[in-house]
Amino acid sequence: MTFADRVRDRRINPARDIGVGLALVAVVCLTAAAVVARGGRTGPTAAVVNPGAGRYSDPGTVTATGGGTVGGAPTDPASGSATSDAPTATHTAKDASNPPPKWPTFPGPTGAAAAAAAGTPGSYVDFHFGAPSLKRIDFSLQVTDGPGAGNVYWSNQFRFTNGTGAYAGMQTFRGAPDAGQFLFSVWNAVDARPGSPGTACQTFSGEGTGQSCRLKTRPVAGHVYDFRLTSDGGGWFSVQVLDTTAHTSVTLGSIRTAEPGDLGPDPQTWVEYFDWNDPAATCASQPYSAATVVAPVGDGKKAAVSGHHAGKTCSGWTRITVSGDHAVEQNGLGNSLSAPIKKAGRCLTANGALVVLTDCATLDTQVWTAGSDGSLRPASTPNRCLTSGDFLAPCTGSPAQRWHYDAASGVVVSGTGSALAGQAGGWSVPGYMH
Repeated sequence: MTFADRVRDRRINPARDIGVGLALVAVVCLTAAAVVARGGRTGPTAAVVNPGAGRYSDPGTVTATGGGTVGGAPTDPASGSATSDAPTATHTAKDASNPPPKWPTFPGPTGAAAAAAAGTPGSYVDFHFGAPSLKRIDFSLQVTDGPGAGNVYWSNQFRFTNGTGAYAGMQTFRGAPDAGQFLFSVWNAVDARPGSPGTACQTFSGEGTGQSCRLKTRPVAGHVYDFRLTSDGGGWFSVQVLDTTAHTSVTLGSIRTAEPGDLGPDPQTWVEYFDWNDPAATCASQPYSAATVVAPVGDGKKAAVSGHHAGKTCSGWTRITVSGDHAVEQNGLGNSLSAPIKKAGRCLTANGALVVLTDCATLDTQVWTAGSDGSLRPASTPNRCLTSGDFLAPCTGSPAQRWHYDAASGVVVSGTGSALAGQAGGWSVPGYMH
């Protein structure tokens, strides 16, 4: 059975593979620093690959309000131009009779950055309330299959009746097993104050300006998170995150817009892969993930699903299935999650053009994704594939780059019959049952 076949069987247990068990209310000290935003709405400075080519490039410094910085600047997602390829979806994609919401327009990237922005892989689900404005909206979001060591963003985007745009969501970062954050950001905001202990607020710039409040902690796969957005009056808005699985909650903070307003009627929930900041990123290197979103509730009334679409890039790796008041967003279809490949407690490591077995560390050279094409690609060079003979080469789809895995014996062998690293078996491969 090939890697692709095994992934399509969906024999993945990301909660086991990731091993993450973080409490949402953990107190985290954040250190003020110059930061570089990355492709996909924000990410950790340590993981930046090519800050000049990212979807949200912001090489400036941010200022914290309440003790911390994590860089980044938002832009609004592409909308309306691409549709999901999911044959099982019960709601039709957007068309002329079902127009997308009119998102606020803000300055965006140009040149290579603009090309990256237009091509970020992901999925989008739109909702509509019958009321023209609301005081409170509750979004429910559950990551059912985590991406492992992947840079992925799950977010709820909305606008206010005063025209200002905002979003609240959560991210996983490649790097340490606990790397991630929850965040609430508002364009054109004029003030912010942190919420619960461990949160911090900051300004952002680069693609519009505004304020963002964040908590450095990784979302837990399988947990259901309720993002509660409230209009507090006087242009102030706050977001509380409730982990309804662990029965904990945290207030990310409050942000004030320049003019008073309430919450608008057309929110959107989306998933984006901000590895696309790396020009070497490929569709086969994006880890599989799945999330279930439920139609938000505003002032006691539930919104209706009004449309959905896949991102313009890697749309064949995306499926959006809508059923009643909820939608399942799957991305990286046919790929595995991203994680180390291990044998006897040591990790397969990309060392230049060679591949060796070394002690495990938190390195991109030790994070691998098994692609739908049978390839094995390291996060450090996702456009190069493991090849028979234990070296990396440009991906061609040849038998020497199509790897097969037997879970019972732990044998990993290429299409040419070459065993991985000359080892007979005992391998642990990311994203598969063993």
